[in-house]
Amino acid sequence: MNKQINIISTIVFLLVYLSSCLGERSINEKDGEKDSTELKKDSTYTTPDEAMCFLRLDGTKNQDSTYVFIRLKGDSVSGVHHWVPNLKDARRGVITGTKRGDTIDVVWNYMQEGVSDTLHTLFLLQDGYLKQQAYAVTEEGKQVWDKDAPFDITYKPAPCPKYD
Repeated sequence: MNKQINIISTIVFLLVYLSSCLGERSINEKDGEKDSTELKKDSTYTTPDEAMCFLRLDGTKNQDSTYVFIRLKGDSVSGVHHWVPNLKDARRGVITGTKRGDTIDVVWNYMQEGVSDTLHTLFLLQDGYLKQQAYAVTEEGKQVWDKDAPFDITYKPAPCPKYD
């Protein structure tokens, strides 16, 4: 009996975990949902989030990559930032912050080599591209935000994942 309870608990946990990973689904009119005109008249309708995705490839053979997914809702920003250098430990994490004009100011919460850390990061949206200020390195070897650095790290627009 105890074994069955453990198995059922594990299955329920996995189902909840997997469903949370799917995120929000888009509205599909073919499924009999209201059309966009009806939704806008409905008082519960909210403007959907705006999603933008960017990719930067580096290295002699473009073997290093950095991916940034930005979700905007008003002036709030959330998303994902993954830095994946070839044959090195990657930094994978989430970003949260605000957007003012073309400037996106976030805190990057990431994991690298099993250690969690944060890094203040500033982006600029310019001509369809995402630009980032480079980090400075402290005497201890830790990267920190350099408020005086130019926006010379450029990410190209990339397709965002679709959840239909």
